[in-house]
Amino acid sequence: MRIIVTKENFPEIAEKLNSIKSGVIAIDTETKGLKWADEMFSLQLAVQGDDSYYFNFQEYPLEPEAPVLDTEMLKALHTLWANSKIRWVAANFKFDLRRIDIVGIHLNGELYDVL
Repeated sequence: MRIIVTKENFPEIAEKLNSIKSGVIAIDTETKGLKWADEMFSLQLAVQGDDSYYFNFQEYPLEPEAPVLDTEMLKALHTLWANSKIRWVAANFKFDLRRIDIVGIHLNGELYDVL
């Protein structure tokens, strides 16, 4: 199931994600452009055998009710990011690593680029 992360459900989701001991997590970012310094406007995580999570960081004028998070909230997932027993999977991983690096996130564990 795809879960849209909101300010209200974030604490519960953060606790769940930070409690992952090992496994595979797919990660993807969407950005405001393709330049090296362009920031992401969303992040998606798909956890092996579990749900996928959508984090939105951009307001949409045509959807004023869309939940918008602050990228600073991602730092609360520090236990997940630091877990060396996670295998992170992405397509064009170098691009996604740059996006999350901009907001101060550094992944530990094995990095696997499907490309």
